[in-house]
Amino acid sequence: KCASQKHSIQSNEILAESSEGQSYNHMQAWDVLYQTVSLLKEAGNEALKSSQPSLAAQRYDKAVNYCSIAYLHFPVGNSLFLAEHQHVISKNNGFECRWNPLLKQLIMIRLNLSMCFLKEELKDTKEALSQANLALRALRPFTE
Repeated sequence: KCASQKHSIQSNEILAESSEGQSYNHMQAWDVLYQTVSLLKEAGNEALKSSQPSLAAQRYDKAVNYCSIAYLHFPVGNSLFLAEHQHVISKNNGFECRWNPLLKQLIMIRLNLSMCFLKEELKDTKEALSQANLALRALRPFTE
């Protein structure tokens, strides 16, 4: 059921007026979010390659926090670019049901974070397992 839905995180291409009077479209907001998450993931990868698992974990954790913007419910405020996305998630019991680049990044980041917690410097197997389970949970709708 979920895998057959449109493979996109975009809400629509309607132009909106920002508070400063400059126009933007919703895709630009998604692009900024995706680019921010990608930069943090790459920074975490570099830290991990440099044998700095604690720094890598911090960067991955920050990337997860940015990803969460797309998956949390905002009852008030100006989050127009999230409206359709949040509606789809709420109709699917809180699961993302459209494969998209941001979801792919989130899953990879959680698995990388899990790997960090297995390193001797951090050695937190419970947290490693928790992050791996969260990555698998995000995949659940695509396996049913």
